[in-house]
Amino acid sequence: MKSLDFTLAARYDHYSDFGSTTNPKASFRFQPSKAFLLRGSFSTGFRAPTLYDINAAQSFGTPGTVNDPGNSHLGPQFNADGTPKLDADGNPVIGCVPNAGYAKNAVCKIQPEVLNGGNTNLKPEKSRNATLGIVLEPFRDFTFGVDAFRVNMTLVAAILTVMGYSMVDTIVVFDRIREIRGKYGILSRQLINDAINQTLSRTLLTAGTTLMTLLVMYIWGGPAIHGFTFILLIGIIIGTYSSIAVAAPFLLVGVRQPVAGQKPPTKQTGATGTASPSGAVKVGD
Repeated sequence: MKSLDFTLAARYDHYSDFGSTTNPKASFRFQPSKAFLLRGSFSTGFRAPTLYDINAAQSFGTPGTVNDPGNSHLGPQFNADGTPKLDADGNPVIGCVPNAGYAKNAVCKIQPEVLNGGNTNLKPEKSRNATLGIVLEPFRDFTFGVDAFRVNMTLVAAILTVMGYSMVDTIVVFDRIREIRGKYGILSRQLINDAINQTLSRTLLTAGTTLMTLLVMYIWGGPAIHGFTFILLIGIIIGTYSSIAVAAPFLLVGVRQPVAGQKPPTKQTGATGTASPSGAVKVGD
């Protein structure tokens, strides 16, 4: 397929202290049309500690004054007479407040000692990287891209939900194409345009009401569902666009279209019939 590019690479490294490692990388790029691009990649990584990381001389130092995060918290400050401290604008001064049972000088603005230097117990670092994204160009000079940045069970559930939503949306358009083709007996650009136009209001109203609900959930639903609703928001926008502008035109792949000025073929299925606007024959009762 001219529109599909697949790349496979591998890197081999040998370390005298940590052995050998092989890290593959695979990526793909699928662009069936100028307006739609799907891309993704997967790779593994390996990083061995440097000689400095392992053998650097160790020494103690102080990073400056810090507050003990485990035994203090931020709160309003008070003067010696018990009145609140105010800044120049009359607002309460916020600062370090010790937790119950701790003295302020023991947990606020302290200078802890930090051990700096190498660590002979360091081990190699391993990583996995996976990306998946799409790029849309609905019209000239405007490009919109979305890439997945993290994957967990919640986001997997959101992606599966989007896939199901988009599939149902596509089925509605395809079913209308099937109905119209059953009448005319030929598949053409005009037939697909008619089917999309007849289902467009249903598609946009369904997507619009769903997006309004998801937007409310994303803004006021709290951080626990931000990732889930974000994937649904982006996925439904993309799924709606693909159902209208990507999936339906795929039906024309491999179908010969009438040359300009040439009369489209007709299909005579009965004794009587009338030519349809798309060039097929509509059978009379």
